[in-house]
Amino acid sequence: MRAKARDIIERMTKLSGGVIELDLFLGVITREYYAHLKCVKHDFITSPEISQLFGEVIALRFIEYMMLSKDQKQGGIKTDSTKKGDGNCELTEGSPIVLLELGPGNGTLMFDMLRTISYFPQYYQMLKGVVMIEISDSLTNIQQAKLGQYSKSGCSMSSCTSANTSANPLDITWYRSLDEARHNLPRSCRVCIIGNEFFDALPIKQLIWDKQKLYEVVINDKIEMVKTPISHSIFLPWLVPDRVDISNKMVYEEISMDLDGRYQDEQYPDGLYEFSPAALQLCDEISHILKTHGGLSLIVDYGYDQPINTSSLQAIYEQKKLANIMSHLGEADISSLVNFPSLQHRFHRHGIPTKLIKQGDFLISYGIEQRAEQLKRKLRVETRDNKILVAAVARIDWQLHKLLNEMGESFKVLESIVD
Repeated sequence: MRAKARDIIERMTKLSGGVIELDLFLGVITREYYAHLKCVKHDFITSPEISQLFGEVIALRFIEYMMLSKDQKQGGIKTDSTKKGDGNCELTEGSPIVLLELGPGNGTLMFDMLRTISYFPQYYQMLKGVVMIEISDSLTNIQQAKLGQYSKSGCSMSSCTSANTSANPLDITWYRSLDEARHNLPRSCRVCIIGNEFFDALPIKQLIWDKQKLYEVVINDKIEMVKTPISHSIFLPWLVPDRVDISNKMVYEEISMDLDGRYQDEQYPDGLYEFSPAALQLCDEISHILKTHGGLSLIVDYGYDQPINTSSLQAIYEQKKLANIMSHLGEADISSLVNFPSLQHRFHRHGIPTKLIKQGDFLISYGIEQRAEQLKRKLRVETRDNKILVAAVARIDWQLHKLLNEMGESFKVLESIVD
């Protein structure tokens, strides 16, 4: 474990009587990991790093949204010439668009999105700016270098090899939190949000329902995961702030919708349930942005649409899954499956409709297979060396299989939209 992370955890457990909540523990470890992350490919490879096709398809969904917002006769977009959100902005037909990315990694996804949108000048001109949410200084530097050609400020870093070549340079700004960013968004704009493999890294709570009793998983001063009865838990006020004298079953039912989105009158089997307070808070912030500005949010991640009743925590170190997630703390990427029903329920609380679709189906619906064939045809025309051609075509086929088959089922796309 990194020394800084250990010191923080030891102080926290001492101050809280020997144990701390699992999500607080994971928050410290995850923040320490990403603060020192030099490159996304070190421990894991995300979809944008697998293929440019992924970013192109995401861009096409945003282009479709911009097209419909420009022509309000389609897709259920309101026909009013103006409308007001919950804030002070006024939205008009063809309102400017801000692209906002959560956890941009190496900047590859945003680069591919901007490149794709730039092929459609009428929509590229609608872009007001780009907002990046990143806590790692190293990754921020990589992203600035990657996006330099699209930025008004260009790129002054030595690693940035291309000057500003964009005909319509953009304001690209970086913030360390979504809460900070949303207070600085331009008023008269819509916001298109993308979070790819971001929510899986958010800290989670684990609750165990066992023989009509409820427990919470905590971390003790030996850095071990143990369970404590919820009725004796110091965390009970957070779980049910409005109740004092309650039974364990009532506690469970009170938070059941945030656990897995199911109704309170259903029977719950014994098992372990996960949900993320940080993810729910992020849904609140995204909801506020969408209701204030109007816009579209895409959350892409691996997760489940039905409760799994078991722990999904895993740790990846140098692209290998660790048998013990407590080894290499602060150095390994710890993540969990995203509880999509919980996120959907949170958006619905704010009156925001959602649509959940498998990543493979989403990518196919926006033409990833046709785009792959287009790239292969171009290679056959431009590549004279047959060995190089065969290898390049095989690589595209591998990328497509990875995105549609290996990741197509387990990864989901959660879409939320406010017109």
